[in-house]
This record gives sequence, structure tokens and C-alpha cells, in this order.
Amino acid sequence: MGRERLAPGEWGKILTYKRGRVHVARARLRDLDGHLRLVEANGPSADSARRALQSKLQSRVYVGTGPAALTQKSLVKELAVHW
Repeated sequence: MGRERLAPGEWGKILTYKRGRVHVARARLRDLDGHLRLVEANGPSADSARRALQSKLQSRVYVGTGPAALTQKSLVKELAVHW
């Protein structure tokens, strides 16, 4: 039995490795358009690379700021108001 497909806005397991003197963290993200993309970030340590990646992933998933922000749970009618 295969794995359950990632829903839009979800990402898979974060993997870290060392590339030269830099640590790299990467994960696959199901973007809001439905396409699966590989996202990566780096840092001086594995933990900093992981934190940078988590921040990058969250910024790709959530659109806008403030009380009128659109999120992955926003309804289409809310999107239409901003369009």
C-alpha cells in the first residue's frame, strides 16, 4: 500500500545533509497549485538549516498578512473578494 498523497500546503519529512561546509535542509512541498516541489534552505548548522526551511515552507503556504489574509483553509468566496 502506498503513502497518502500530501494535501496542498503540506510538506513531507525534512532531511538534512552537509554540502561542503554548509548544512542543507530539504523537503517536498505540495504547493497550493497542486504541484509537488522540492524546497531547500541552508545554514551553518543542521538545526539552523531546518529552522530556515520551516520558515520558508510556511511563507510559501500562507498568502498575505493581517485579518484579511488567505490561508490554505480559506474559502473560494474569500479569495474572490481579494481578486
